[in-house]
Amino acid sequence: MDKAALRQKHKDRRVSSDLSLNLAASFCIQEKLWLKIESYESIGIYISMKGEVQTLELIKKCLDAGKIICVPKIVNGNMMFVRIHDFQECAISSYGMMEPISSDPYQEKIDVQIIPMLAFNEENYRLGFGKGYYDAYLKNYTGLKLGICYSEDLDPELKETEFDVKCDEILTES
Repeated sequence: MDKAALRQKHKDRRVSSDLSLNLAASFCIQEKLWLKIESYESIGIYISMKGEVQTLELIKKCLDAGKIICVPKIVNGNMMFVRIHDFQECAISSYGMMEPISSDPYQEKIDVQIIPMLAFNEENYRLGFGKGYYDAYLKNYTGLKLGICYSEDLDPELKETEFDVKCDEILTES
């Protein structure tokens, strides 16, 4: 199965999945994730949308703990990370996702990147949403790469390509 078909398969699965089960799974993943990142100072993390592993509560917890939180923003076809101090610094973008209002990239090293995905394989490669923003960003990233995904999105049909970047670890609810 090619990547476009795999993307559609996993998008369809998320649309038809039980919302309460996904929320419970998201909570479990966030708890595991906190244990992995609590010792790090700066965190790159996406602001979740419907169907994705939820990150809003984890972002709040990180901000309350005094961590540096940087979220992605697409500018001129490239993804950069912008530091936020609260969600008031974000708005819905033309892509339909929450992004920082500012376009000032965070200039320091980000210790950990928390990476969204539709699916993953046993080798810790991810299937993204098809735009390639994360793979382009991560190819030169040297910090810890943590993917988060629902366990039912483990897909042995997913084959990585030369452009894909491997996660150091993928956390699921199981």
